Amino acid sequence: MKSKELKSYNLPNETAPLSQINAKPTWMFVIIILIGLVLMIINVPIYYGLIAVLAGVICIIFMPRIAVLTSGGDAPGMNACVRAVVRSGVRLGCDMFVVYEGFKGLVEGKIEQVDRNFVSDTITRGGTILRSARLPEFKEDAIQKMAMKQIESYGIDSLIVIGGDGTYRGAKDLAQKGIHIIGIPASIDNDVCST
Repeated sequence: MKSKELKSYNLPNETAPLSQINAKPTWMFVIIILIGLVLMIINVPIYYGLIAVLAGVICIIFMPRIAVLTSGGDAPGMNACVRAVVRSGVRLGCDMFVVYEGFKGLVEGKIEQVDRNFVSDTITRGGTILRSARLPEFKEDAIQKMAMKQIESYGIDSLIVIGGDGTYRGAKDLAQKGIHIIGIPASIDNDVCST
């Protein structure tokens, strides 16, 4: 039944591998821009200043975009993990996204850009604030291509998945298609190392 619902999506013809992550703090780029402005003010040849300003602006435009999702059954520490990932990414100057309802939400495009305030007051909550859903159809190549299309449409460079063995299998399939994946174990089944 669920497969019929999912087949209404448009599939991409091809998928391209995403670029490598190169996270740098935003303040570094602001300093580059300021140096360029100072060089322009103190009568250094204008092109030196313009080059520095343009370099800073280009670096800010191409900041890494990272998404995090939780998948499978709820496990202790998922919210704390989402909080740590989002806050660390924001601190490093990355554009952070969350995917609601695991791989199902990834396929359906339930993706939202967030800031550090999104994860305020979540560390003591149970379950997962991103809600979790199972999607057995994610084993199918066509469904994985739909997920990749969503990732590419949001310009996401990397995906951080939090979950158990089923989550890891789905993440492995995406990694084999060129998506950069980081897996964080979270399971109550004792079937993944470090859980």
